[in-house]
Amino acid sequence: MRTGILLSIAAVAAQSAQQNKTTDVFNQTQGVSLGSPPLSVVTQFSFENADLIIPFYMNTTDGYFVFRPDIPPNASWVYEGVYTSYTDDPLFGEDRFFMNGFELQNFTFQTLDENASPLVKVGLGLTHQPNFIDISLIQSLKDSGYIKSRSFSLFHNTSASEYEADQVLFGALDHGKYDGPMTKVKGYSNTTNGFVNTVPSILVDGIAGYNFSLTSQSIAIISDNKWSFPLDYYASLSDYFMARYNYDTNEAVPCSILNSTEYISFYFSGAEYRILEGRFFRNVEENNTTFCAFAVGSELDDSFRLHRELFKNHYLVVDYDNEEIGIAQAATNPKPQTIEEMSTGIPSATPAKYFSDSNLRYSTVSRNHTALYITQTAHPTYAMYTGERLGLSATESFYFTSTSSSESQDIKTAKPKESTELGNNGSGDKSSSSKADGNVQKTSGIAFIACGLGALMMF
Repeated sequence: MRTGILLSIAAVAAQSAQQNKTTDVFNQTQGVSLGSPPLSVVTQFSFENADLIIPFYMNTTDGYFVFRPDIPPNASWVYEGVYTSYTDDPLFGEDRFFMNGFELQNFTFQTLDENASPLVKVGLGLTHQPNFIDISLIQSLKDSGYIKSRSFSLFHNTSASEYEADQVLFGALDHGKYDGPMTKVKGYSNTTNGFVNTVPSILVDGIAGYNFSLTSQSIAIISDNKWSFPLDYYASLSDYFMARYNYDTNEAVPCSILNSTEYISFYFSGAEYRILEGRFFRNVEENNTTFCAFAVGSELDDSFRLHRELFKNHYLVVDYDNEEIGIAQAATNPKPQTIEEMSTGIPSATPAKYFSDSNLRYSTVSRNHTALYITQTAHPTYAMYTGERLGLSATESFYFTSTSSSESQDIKTAKPKESTELGNNGSGDKSSSSKADGNVQKTSGIAFIACGLGALMMF
């Protein structure tokens, strides 16, 4: 490997810990490393990509840098800048590539030039290409026998630095990373981000805030750095800010909104999740002036993107094979590590109220006897809470229990029943849960070196 001139012999020796194919789901070492001996490099996790993206040079986690080796002749060209390795031999000559300690084989990678950010981007999505053409990272790990299901879990440590905040396990979850029970909602493994990748996708029942609510069932993807709503969601949220604060979301607004303790609720499969309303705005600097602007876009194609900011204070688990997404309140204090392997679903997760009835059904409806449009329904609609949401409880989450047997019920104001599920203090008892098959291993805490997911919006 050609290393940067600042990479000292001592730095190489310091990172020469053995990493090989004996690594299993219970002993994952966070982040990407490459070479012989392996050097840990700065890593970024991306929901919207499926492959490994390797720049011309990469920063190491100890402050040095390393060049990307030449592309080997045994790498198969997929399209411009993208290659697939179909061999169990080292990827780059004598160099080897490791993800969380797993030595990678038969996987696709994308190369970037010297102008790219000096970090490796790890895709957490799947590819729609046939496996023999474009092999996503998660697919590669399963094909190699490292993990039993195409799944991952993500803990965002809000008190850690940017490059240590995101901690990912593949094919497993750590029960020590969340407080209280975990609720699972319906995920979808056939939804793309408008390109070629399957990304974590979730059924949204509706949205609600003070004196407003909208029921409109639609699938949304979890985005790296973007809020983008269908026109009905966008209009409802814009109307809310106009009615409540006289804010025109097409213009600059006072930055005091960033400090608001009022929140907006999203509903997934009957479960409610809250986010402070200030997170929908961002700081803008222009001509030496700072102001705030609405950070939510609307798309003509009605694409639906939820910024991962929504789950910043949650432990997030995605199982593509079983179409499940688990959400729990992130642990607020260090807890013993308890890793459990995933194989037939998310272990110890309580299904949301409509989890088993969240398959979208499509129907075509006539509008004024001329135009046709498609509506989506997955389960009965229900009343959403439209009262005030003020104070420290704005970051708490609740499990919604009041529902209607009608699939076209008008929305009514109803306060949800508070539950220990997904509470902010993690002190409640766990409710009855569905138990997926999985092996559990309890250990003491381990050091994490994974890089945070960069390029987030400023809120």
